[in-house]
Amino acid sequence: MKTILRFFCAAAFVWTFAIGVAAVAGVRFCLSMVLPSKTETTEQVVQAPANDDFPAGPSLVDMQPEIFDARGGVYYPQTIDTPKAFADLLYLEIETREYWQEEGRFLSKPIVPIGYLRVGKEFKFRSVTISDRVITFETLEINGVNYKFVGYFPKYREIENCNCDYPPDLKGKLIKLENGKMIAATQVDFYGGLDRPRYLRR
Repeated sequence: MKTILRFFCAAAFVWTFAIGVAAVAGVRFCLSMVLPSKTETTEQVVQAPANDDFPAGPSLVDMQPEIFDARGGVYYPQTIDTPKAFADLLYLEIETREYWQEEGRFLSKPIVPIGYLRVGKEFKFRSVTISDRVITFETLEINGVNYKFVGYFPKYREIENCNCDYPPDLKGKLIKLENGKMIAATQVDFYGGLDRPRYLRR
């Protein structure tokens, strides 16, 4: 009798458990059909671009200084307080362009600069370099004497015609050498022009 009762209780428990599991599964199924499914999300890794997001640096062309086309011609020195070693310094002549006429038009093109320094005699350039506004030259020797110059073309604001003294067009240091050794040096201000300027006639 006890054995039958135990069997009946165990069967009832298993039956109840099965009904409960089935009910829970049924409820979950119904909810899955009624409620919207949860969107699956995944983590997305985006690699940063190599250089696209960085501002571009200034162009090398933009960084270059304004190109200066040195004006060829005759440059006269300021002769006030000229040292005795340079008493014969008359003028400096530089050619930087070749000129010609074609079909009624005057044309020109840059050339390798040439010229000479007139110090009593004509001392032709052995070498000359013009880079932006800087100029350097060395003359050939005459009787063991030659000259070197290091200077620049200053940049000024535009000056209207007036009776005032104009600033120099070329400034620098002139060195006199004898047998390769420096024997004198002076700072020189040169003024460009076809004729000797009035402000140098003092």
